[in-house]
Amino acid sequence: MKLKAQIIPAWGVEIIGTFVLLVSLPVLIVLAAILGAVWVKRRAIGPGRRWSRWFAWYPVRVEFNDHRWLERVERRSIGILADTRYRALDRGAS
Repeated sequence: MKLKAQIIPAWGVEIIGTFVLLVSLPVLIVLAAILGAVWVKRRAIGPGRRWSRWFAWYPVRVEFNDHRWLERVERRSIGILADTRYRALDRGAS
C-alpha cells in the first residue's frame, strides 16, 4: 500500500536529522571524555580498596538475597561503571 503524500517532506527530515546530530554529538563527546578519564584513573591507581559509607538512596544488593534502601551502607568501586560492591553496616552504626 502506497501513501499518496509524505508525512514529513524530505527537507524536514534533513533538518530533524541535523538537529538530532548537533544535539547528541556534544553529549556523546562529553560522556566519552568522562569515561576515558575514569578509565585512566583506574589504570593508574587501581580499583578502590577502601570502603566508604554511603546513603543508599536507591535499592542496592548487599548480599545474595539482601537488599538495602534508604539507609547507610558501605560501598567500594571496583571497575569503571558497574562494578560497585556494597556491604551492610551494623544496624546500630550510623
